[in-house]
Amino acid sequence: MKKYSVFHSYDRRLMKNSEYIVRKGDTLFKIAKDNGVAVEDLIAANNLTSNLIYPGQVILIPRTVPSGSVYFEEYLVQDLDTLEKIATKLNVRLDLLTKYNDISKIVLAENQVIKIPREYTLYTIKPEDTLESILSMHNMSLEELINANRDTWLQVGSTINVK
Repeated sequence: MKKYSVFHSYDRRLMKNSEYIVRKGDTLFKIAKDNGVAVEDLIAANNLTSNLIYPGQVILIPRTVPSGSVYFEEYLVQDLDTLEKIATKLNVRLDLLTKYNDISKIVLAENQVIKIPREYTLYTIKPEDTLESILSMHNMSLEELINANRDTWLQVGSTINVK
């Protein structure tokens, strides 16, 4: 069976946001430079209204993730739901709910649909795997598998994103 492939690859380790504790003498510029991110991304990730930081402050360092490492499920808002209740019920971080849904438009009306971000897990393709077995084992459609692994060869030994 022919496995679908593309001609690009990258480091498949999932990277998540990390925390940094501000030290005396630190600036947002220095923290951004040391961590390979833009100052604007630090400001956005931490909801900062100025460049003022202080020793002991915890700063979230945003990390980019490979294309396809996050997918979304839809959730239908129930009566009396709050974002906090939804986050707890669906085991998702509140900051991720707010990041992937336009907070200014969320009124949490009954039957409103919101996006629930989910991270793919990693799976290493084995010699006995077929495209059908991978799709079936991980309850994915071909389109989902391709979208989740745009930059990866689908071949024995490859580590891919799956649900």
